[in-house]
Amino acid sequence: MGTNPTTYLAFLVPGILLANGIGHSLQFIFFKEYVPGIITSIFILYPYSFFTAKVLITERLMTKKRLLSYFLIGFVLQAPLALIAFFISKRILSLF
Repeated sequence: MGTNPTTYLAFLVPGILLANGIGHSLQFIFFKEYVPGIITSIFILYPYSFFTAKVLITERLMTKKRLLSYFLIGFVLQAPLALIAFFISKRILSLF
């Protein structure tokens, strides 16, 4: 596996999505009511992330240890990325 930014980002995105899905599931359990994103997490994010992980490990493109590190990095990065998206959308909406 190369270390170029495109490859790194391609393997990091499923980790971010899985971490985001787990966050929605934990919120659902904590609040004991519907949380936006829970349906998407269950039916799209989890299957996509697990399928991607299985293919990457089966094809020997990634080890379990490296996949776990991408998941942990994704878990840490999801909060700053969500805040950046929030501020960008707020700026865009303020133009209208």
